[in-house]
Amino acid sequence: MQLFGLANALLGGDRRTSKHDLAIQRYAVTPLSHNAGIVGWVPHTDTLHALIRDYREAKKILLDIEHRLMVQVFEAALENTAGHDLARVLWLKSENSEQWLDRRSAYTRSLSVMSVVGYILGLGDRHPSNLMLSRSSGKILHIDFGDCFEVAMHRDKFPEKIPFRLTRMLVNAMEVSGVEGRPASRPWPCCATTETRCWPCSRLSCTTPSSAGARSLPGLPPALHPPPPPLLRLP
Repeated sequence: MQLFGLANALLGGDRRTSKHDLAIQRYAVTPLSHNAGIVGWVPHTDTLHALIRDYREAKKILLDIEHRLMVQVFEAALENTAGHDLARVLWLKSENSEQWLDRRSAYTRSLSVMSVVGYILGLGDRHPSNLMLSRSSGKILHIDFGDCFEVAMHRDKFPEKIPFRLTRMLVNAMEVSGVEGRPASRPWPCCATTETRCWPCSRLSCTTPSSAGARSLPGLPPALHPPPPPLLRLP
């Protein structure tokens, strides 16, 4: 949480990023010893897994439909599922179009910021139950930081090879412009400025030259960085 506070301070103190409301939503964490502590309750939030589960149950869609189809053919699973569940949830849970637009913009910006900071941290295990969505603001909130410092990338079984979670459901929730965004608030330029302002965080969080903070951020357009490595197409 202290690292996230530093990232927020750096983003808020820069004139290019402060006007875009780029910040990480935090919550209270009180350490009691070297291996125990108390995590504050985050009110008015839901995990993405719970939102998608409730939506699919209401629509009579199998929760694990992608997994069942992937047993047969992985590409067939993607073709037979639209992946618009999270986008529909954002729309259905907004009272009007103006609120939906504000919540969608907050969702996109918070997702881009946390993608960069999570990459610097070497944060893994970003499954839908570890991503929460604020009911009021629409901002993304990450929980469970047990797999920091590239632990998930270097484990023996099923290592994670992607820099951060950017699957089709997350991209579809950004709506028509996707990762390119509208001119006033594009996710990838937000990522580039966030990476620049949060670079001092890498010196605090990374202890070896091979750590995440010592590399250029993948996933940005060629004009900002070299072409990114391929991302897994998962729901």
